[in-house]
Amino acid sequence: MAERTQWPKNWILWATDPRMTEREAAAWCRAWGGEDGVLSLSGPDTTAADLLRELRSVPMFREVQPVRLRHAEGAEADLLAALDAYLDRPSPSSALLIEVAADLSKPAGVWKSLLGKVPSRDLRVRSVRAYAETRAQAEGFRLTPEALEGLDEWSQGDPALAARALDLLFLYKADEKVVDGPDLPALLGAGGTPRQWDAVDAFVRGDARTLAATLAAIRRDPDAVPLAFLGMVAKQVRSLLYLRSAKASGRSFRDVEPRELGFSHPAPVRRLLENLERWPEEKIRRALGVLYDLDLSLKGGVRDDWGHVERHLLRILKETVPAPP
Repeated sequence: MAERTQWPKNWILWATDPRMTEREAAAWCRAWGGEDGVLSLSGPDTTAADLLRELRSVPMFREVQPVRLRHAEGAEADLLAALDAYLDRPSPSSALLIEVAADLSKPAGVWKSLLGKVPSRDLRVRSVRAYAETRAQAEGFRLTPEALEGLDEWSQGDPALAARALDLLFLYKADEKVVDGPDLPALLGAGGTPRQWDAVDAFVRGDARTLAATLAAIRRDPDAVPLAFLGMVAKQVRSLLYLRSAKASGRSFRDVEPRELGFSHPAPVRRLLENLERWPEEKIRRALGVLYDLDLSLKGGVRDDWGHVERHLLRILKETVPAPP
């Protein structure tokens, strides 16, 4: 049996994605459950009475009853209150692992109380690259440098998004066990949001042909919403105007933080800067006027909303943005 002393008897693991707690949770279960395993419960499906009954009982021929409470972020208020009271005087014959898929960096209410009573570990991953490399190694895959860079940009530095992307990439590349750069647009670009970002990027580059082809694919996605897509485009154009203003005021682009533009990762800002010279200020303001009119017409109702969006975006590119070489 794994050495128990290095694993707290009562423990809280938390991260923004449940995959990020799996390794430590598995080690805890081996240490406290041994060959007999642990009792696994789900927060949303467990009542306070059920949990307390298990924590107060010990199975025959076992010295400790190990209980794993998963997805505690979905537990009802009475279950959390019961947990809070239990941890004031936890049973010496039980071990409890609480897993939370939520951000507890600034806990409040009962979570602040729970974190003050038992050891906890923050397992959020700050780096998409570190998470992807570790997971790939654990699952027998190899990610090329181009794939790592592409995944970091696609996920905007969010490990939770990267985790879901890797699910898809590893599923489709199960035979080769290698994920390369071209696999990302081929696989991740097949979904609604990634494809919409492809269209937005084509618009910013002034690439009318790619924009039209991508919009044709988006039209077939039942989850794609024209007004939401228009908001994505407008955010990029407003960001271009902000960067123009920063340049006019003498600021270095290195001093512009992504959060100033509403981004959490520098990749979108890099793409905007690469195309900034295509967008003089007067043309940016003209484009914003067209987007404003387009917003009003969509909200007023048009027969072919995606066709309406396409015509106006292509008009902006024709009138304001030089085509890429």
